[in-house]
Amino acid sequence: MTPDRPDPDQLLRSIQEAAKSGSRGTLKIFFGMCAGVGKTYTMLEAAHDAQRQGIDVVVGLVETHGRQETERLLDGLPVVPRKVVEHRGTVLTEFDIDAVLSRAPQLVLVDELAHTNAPGSRHGKRFLDVLELLDRGISVYTTLNVQHLESRADAVAQITGFPIQETVPDSVFDAATEIELIDLPADSLLKRLHEGKVYTAAAAQRAINNFFRKGNLTALREMALRLTAEHVDVQLRSYMSSEHIAGPWRSNERILVAIGPAPSSAQLIRWARRMAAMSNTEWMVAYVDTGAGHIQVDEDRIREHLDLARELGAEVQTTASASIVQGILDIAQRENVTQIIVGKPKRRTWSLWRRTLVDVLIDRSGPIDVHTVRLDGPPTRRTMQTDPVQENARGYLSAVGVVLAIVAIGLVSVQFIGYQSIGLILMGAMVVLGMFHDRGPLLLAAIISAFLWNFLFIPPRFTLFITRPEDAMMIVLYLTVALVTGTLTMRLRQRERSMRTRETRTALLFSVAKSLSERSTMDVIVRTSVRELASMLQCEVAMYLRSPKGILEEPHPSSTFTPTAKDRSVAMWSFINNRMAGKFTDTLSSSATMSLPITGVNATHGVICFQFNDVRMSAEQQSLIESAVRLIALALDREVLVAQAATSEVARRSDELRTIILNSVSHELRTPLAVLNAAISTLRDESIHLTAEQQKKIMHDAGASTERLSRVVDHLLNMTRLESGNVRPLRQWCDVADLINSAIHIAAGGEVIVHKHIPASLPFLQADEGLLEQALVNVLENAVRYSPPDVPVNVTVADLPEGMSIIVRDSGPGVSPDDLEHLFEKFYRASTAKEGGTGLGLAIAKGFIEALNGTIEARLPQDGGLEIRIFLPLPRSTQPFTE
Repeated sequence: MTPDRPDPDQLLRSIQEAAKSGSRGTLKIFFGMCAGVGKTYTMLEAAHDAQRQGIDVVVGLVETHGRQETERLLDGLPVVPRKVVEHRGTVLTEFDIDAVLSRAPQLVLVDELAHTNAPGSRHGKRFLDVLELLDRGISVYTTLNVQHLESRADAVAQITGFPIQETVPDSVFDAATEIELIDLPADSLLKRLHEGKVYTAAAAQRAINNFFRKGNLTALREMALRLTAEHVDVQLRSYMSSEHIAGPWRSNERILVAIGPAPSSAQLIRWARRMAAMSNTEWMVAYVDTGAGHIQVDEDRIREHLDLARELGAEVQTTASASIVQGILDIAQRENVTQIIVGKPKRRTWSLWRRTLVDVLIDRSGPIDVHTVRLDGPPTRRTMQTDPVQENARGYLSAVGVVLAIVAIGLVSVQFIGYQSIGLILMGAMVVLGMFHDRGPLLLAAIISAFLWNFLFIPPRFTLFITRPEDAMMIVLYLTVALVTGTLTMRLRQRERSMRTRETRTALLFSVAKSLSERSTMDVIVRTSVRELASMLQCEVAMYLRSPKGILEEPHPSSTFTPTAKDRSVAMWSFINNRMAGKFTDTLSSSATMSLPITGVNATHGVICFQFNDVRMSAEQQSLIESAVRLIALALDREVLVAQAATSEVARRSDELRTIILNSVSHELRTPLAVLNAAISTLRDESIHLTAEQQKKIMHDAGASTERLSRVVDHLLNMTRLESGNVRPLRQWCDVADLINSAIHIAAGGEVIVHKHIPASLPFLQADEGLLEQALVNVLENAVRYSPPDVPVNVTVADLPEGMSIIVRDSGPGVSPDDLEHLFEKFYRASTAKEGGTGLGLAIAKGFIEALNGTIEARLPQDGGLEIRIFLPLPRSTQPFTE
């Protein structure tokens, strides 16, 4: 790449950002280290400045906290009333996003970006309200403290000792158009607290003794300054990119953070987000499903962790593998990852001899760097991936029950088979238990069985004392072999389950992709998608498509359930904002359905609604649904591109046809007009003395040109009538022989010989005389035009049982077989066509004949020329019709 040439990826990103910013509102965040520094006050001052510049400003929600100087700044600004929400008998007031959208101002003030909305609100968080306003083209002023940033929440909690409950994803902060830091030294803020300008006297003293300690404030101030500096640095790099200033265009580093169901994974994600932001690198979060399942609590945590990663701007990758290390490395190698981040294991004394997952990952990572991060909080046991039923007491009880049953049988039969056989039976039971239970129940069963075998069967019985060395060795080997074989069996089962899960996922997605690839219309694709999704997920599915007007149509007829009005409103929100909403999400979560937008390359094609019977959704299910929806979006993209290509081809052919029409019609109009103009000019010129014969010839030419001009206009008018559907035959009984004679007179004019073959007893036909005569004239004119002057044109009429046949045959050059099938198309001219003519005559004849319920076709006789066959069906009559 040359030094003067920008990175194409960077250039594409700039174009996409420019296109996005063109229709999106701007976000300005008034950012501070904590409450009381003057964020809301400064925001209101900025709002007054914007109002003086002619910008339509409204106050959506501002919290003054009783501060009089802040309340005075609300004067002169229109305020949107708050929405009243009742929750568990308590009346709450919240930001009314619908009222603001209806008001549609240019700028709205929304205080406290990290606020959690009351249950029943459209969005669970206020920052989601702000994002919707921005997507609708409304600019927003808002406020935010540093402790509420998701990636800084853990650090602030460690510094201050207070957990942070309300957070905002860093991606929202990064998307801000402008960040204004409201900075205040710690001493100045403490002075404001003592003066009662932030809280009441009692509350201020409690704050000073707790959160607002000087050391805390200093650390928070430094954090806010650093964050603002980082944001300014990003803006600087963006400016360098847009202005093509040489510099470090991009980094090749890619970070992957591996997570699991442990609560500390959230802290790990935030740490990775900070590292990615500081190094300006791409980052992703990976989760490996070993196929053994989880207890419900772990399932919920995994979903929360993945949702947190998406909120913070990470790319989420999930995979199924029996080995967590191998799954992580597979993702890392596939995605060209250069750094892997994992949590630092907290070893216990008794486990120092064990190799941890991190040890194995470091050994096998090769050129990929591995970072271990110390996680705050007490040591936690690594959550085992187990079936929900097997993790509870039932799994332990069933394992112990099997051991007790074998022991009971052994007590009866020991005198017959010996205590060694009882040991072998118990060892076999451990292998069998490994096929159904995980490590916890298996370990308990092995210990209890070893204890009972020793106590009840090994001599001396009913004691734990072992007299024979071989018996002691046997009990040790029994316990070892039982644990090893049981564990290996368990791992084989987990590996088999992992492979089955991966195979099922691949088969399902392949089935969807295969079904969609075989479909060729939008309607069939939708029907196939609904059927496949309903079968794959065992749920109800409804699909909305985007209408040509850009709104959602009614649910497709193939939908397996009828969405309610509330379901439709959720789908509409998902479509407008191009985000997932409804059940299992943070937006409109009270809905009974989950809506996913079908996002294509250039547009959102519609929305798919899912109605699940399950109370929870696993991370694997969500990943599968998103993958299937992406396949459907690709199929719809394909159909849209095919339609666009067809439209482009039609437009191209229309342009060509328009050119042909203009050339043809203009020629047909100019030629007679030129003759008329020359004739009039000659007759008006008194200096030219014309003989009577010359004047007669000029008048004859002028008359012929007038007739030609009239025919062109008639053809255009007739074709307009046909295309508008205004041709309504007025049927009456008519003499076909008379119509043919009249048409020959008009078309041939005595200049060309026409041989007629008309039966003497030809019956009358019920038809529209005008339409039939005009169709015959057009066919005869075409025949006369291409027949040599000394060769006759033949017209043959036949009375058939099912109707009447009229055949017009000329002796001209004919047409090629390729031209034959296009002869009746409007403005079509064969390759052998003479100059002149509009190419409408035969097209009009076809339209008029079909209006009379007849048919017309062209044939190529073996001896040359062209033959036009007209067939008119019954009714006929041997007598003229009289009223």
